[in-house]
Amino acid sequence: MYIIIEHEIGNSTFWESIQKTEIPSNLKLRQSLPNVEGTKAVCLWEADTLDEVRKFVEATVGEVSNNAYFAVDAESALGLPA
Repeated sequence: MYIIIEHEIGNSTFWESIQKTEIPSNLKLRQSLPNVEGTKAVCLWEADTLDEVRKFVEATVGEVSNNAYFAVDAESALGLPA
């Protein structure tokens, strides 16, 4: 399944934390789309469940960003990875 996360980023350690952390093999970060200022981002993940992604992201950057999660309706979506 695909999961979208909308991040409201509190400080620059968000990006440092993400780049230093190894993503578990059961999760795939497909896209990370930050705004120019680095204060917001939308990320597309692939995983078996939304909870798997939520647990990883909250443990990694939950203290420096507010994160909204939702499962993607893959049948209605356009441009998902093949």
